[in-house]
Amino acid sequence: PPDGLFAASDRITVACLSALRRKTLPAPLQMVGFSNSAIIELLTPPPAIIRQPAFEMGQVSMELLMGIIESKHPVTGFETRVLKAELTGNIIG
Repeated sequence: PPDGLFAASDRITVACLSALRRKTLPAPLQMVGFSNSAIIELLTPPPAIIRQPAFEMGQVSMELLMGIIESKHPVTGFETRVLKAELTGNIIG
């Protein structure tokens, strides 16, 4: 059996935690979510969450897009930027 779950969104995280609380499992199952929502902090105990810098992602995306739109020459090279995510909360198991 699995020993952990990774949920890719707030809705999936909440749904998984709800289902896990209704089940009796033979072994502890750890849960980690990928989120930006403050609603996850209302859960007791809050699960471990990987927080992505959503505002900064939008800001950088817009800057890159505007550079492409305003370019006087055809754009043939593209830039990749990596933004730092943060792990917060507790591993629930």
